[in-house]
Amino acid sequence: MQEYIQSGRIKFKDKIRKNQRGFIFKRYAQNMKVTTHPVGTLTFADNAFMNSVATTETNQLIGAGKFSYPKPVDFIKKLIKYTSKKDSIILDFFAGSGTTGHAVMELNKEDAGSRKYIICTNNENNICKDVTHPRIKKSIEENDFKENLKYFTIDFVEKKNKLYYEYADSLLLHVTELVELENAIDFESNKEVKIILKEEQLRDIYKIDIKNLNTIYLGHDILLSGEQINYFVENNVTVNVIPEHYYKEIEVL
Repeated sequence: MQEYIQSGRIKFKDKIRKNQRGFIFKRYAQNMKVTTHPVGTLTFADNAFMNSVATTETNQLIGAGKFSYPKPVDFIKKLIKYTSKKDSIILDFFAGSGTTGHAVMELNKEDAGSRKYIICTNNENNICKDVTHPRIKKSIEENDFKENLKYFTIDFVEKKNKLYYEYADSLLLHVTELVELENAIDFESNKEVKIILKEEQLRDIYKIDIKNLNTIYLGHDILLSGEQINYFVENNVTVNVIPEHYYKEIEVL
C-alpha cells in the first residue's frame, strides 16, 4: 500500500460522498491487456447453435441416423475461441461425433492458428469407428483442412506382480504408438522419422536410402557401435533414445 501511495497509484479524495471509497486506484492501459477474447452472450436468435443445425452438419458428413444430439460446430468453435490461444492443445475426453476436432480445424483455417486437438471416446457401440473417425476424416477431405489425422486404440498391459520379461513383448507392441503420441509424429507416413526397437531393424537401416531421414527413435536397450554412430552423424541423422519410463517396471513397495 505504501509503495502504491508513493508511486502515485493511489490518490486520496478531498471529499467523500456516501457509500464511496475514500481513494482512487490508478490503472494503466499497458497493464490491462488480456490475451483471451472477452466472453459475450451466446444468442440463439439465429438458430446457429441449435442441435437441429448440428444434426444436419453430421448427416451431411456421415449419413443420417448415425448419431443423436450432436453439438453445432459454430457453438464449439466460439467456446474454443474464447478459451484458447492459437497454439493451444484442445482435449476432449467425450468426443461423441467429433465436433470438437472439426471446430478446431475450422478455427485454424479462419485465423491461421496452429491449435492441435486430442479427442477420446470409449467406442461404445462402435462410435469411434463408425462415427467419430469417419466424420473427422470426411471433414478434412471436404474442407481441405491441413491437419493430419491419427487414430489410436488403447489396451491395458498388466505389469503388477510380473517380471519385465513376462510383459516386455506386449509392451513393445505399444511403444511405437506411445512415441507417436508424445512427439506428435507418424512413423507410417513420415519418411523423415523412423523407430528402431529391435536389432534386426537396426541392421535393416543400411538397406534403405536414408537421404530423407533426419531422426531416429532408438529403443533404450539397443546399443550403437562406433561405426553405426558415425554412419548416422555423416548422414545428418539425429538419434533420440526412447526414455526408460516407457519400459520401467512397477516398483513394489
